[in-house]
Amino acid sequence: MASEAARVAQRCEEAKEKRDNLDLSECDLRKFPDAVYFLMKGLELQTLSLAHNDLKILPKKFSSKFSTLTRLDLSFNQLSSLPEEIADLQLLTSLNVSHNKLSSVPDSLSSIESLIELDVSYNQISEHFELASLEVLRASNNLLTSLPISLSSSSIKEIDVSSNQIVSLGMKEDDLILLLSLQVVDLRNNPLLDELYYFFNSITSIKIFLDAK
Repeated sequence: MASEAARVAQRCEEAKEKRDNLDLSECDLRKFPDAVYFLMKGLELQTLSLAHNDLKILPKKFSSKFSTLTRLDLSFNQLSSLPEEIADLQLLTSLNVSHNKLSSVPDSLSSIESLIELDVSYNQISEHFELASLEVLRASNNLLTSLPISLSSSSIKEIDVSSNQIVSLGMKEDDLILLLSLQVVDLRNNPLLDELYYFFNSITSIKIFLDAK
């Protein structure tokens, strides 16, 4: 425990020199240390990594304390949910929560209009979600049954939903073509219905990765 605390303190001192970047990855954290709020007080952090720890909960006050963040990495933890208060991160452009135990994406994320990149791959997400601001969505290795997009997803450029349980589009086939920004869709390793498979295979305006039939 003492070595963990010393490591966190050292990383915080290093962050004070960098002014905007705090790296607390691989610190054997089981919960977010309250001391970090005090040590980082007055600094407007833009990037924070908590990757490769053992965090099970993200405190509700976390987001209000670090409201200036633009990039947050929570990958490779034990998180089963994200607090609704994550919406307080109104400057966030990139969020990585891959390799956790999430079963859903909080609705409050949709209020972060600056969020353009989201990685929720390698979780247990089965509930449909849509975030209109996204440009890049990585959601491979989950339990999704339809594409997590709609006509309102006008900014989306790249979607990776490989290794899910997708059988349906979740929107009208013609509407997919209307997403003019969409460039890449990875649908490999999904149990697509034949009619949907042949529909995707016929699209030439979007680069679509499918399993061979």
